Amino acid sequence: MIPGKSLQFHFYRGDFEKWIRDVLGYEELAETLSEMKESEFKVEVLRARIRGVISNFLETSRERKEGQPERGRIAEVEEYLKGLPPPPKEHVFELKMEERLKRMLEEQKKKGQRSQ
Repeated sequence: MIPGKSLQFHFYRGDFEKWIRDVLGYEELAETLSEMKESEFKVEVLRARIRGVISNFLETSRERKEGQPERGRIAEVEEYLKGLPPPPKEHVFELKMEERLKRMLEEQKKKGQRSQ
């Protein structure tokens, strides 16, 4: 598990969003994480929110893709998620972020269908 101070340092410096955008190629997920930087969270809450947003992204991206997703990228993120605790239900913020991410992915899916 990533130590709390390291998690906060790298998150607020933008390392996670940069890695997710530049290495994994998930622009929407990187943007959602970037928006979270507007607030300061305690380590436990930050871990839970990151996990919730990434888990939801992975779930919805699997649903919208036809065929097998790129296992390399998904496997890297899933491995990272194993080190994070599950998000607590009492945190409303991550639930709102998950819903926003779902809406964004649905809008993107609709745009893709219209352009075909």
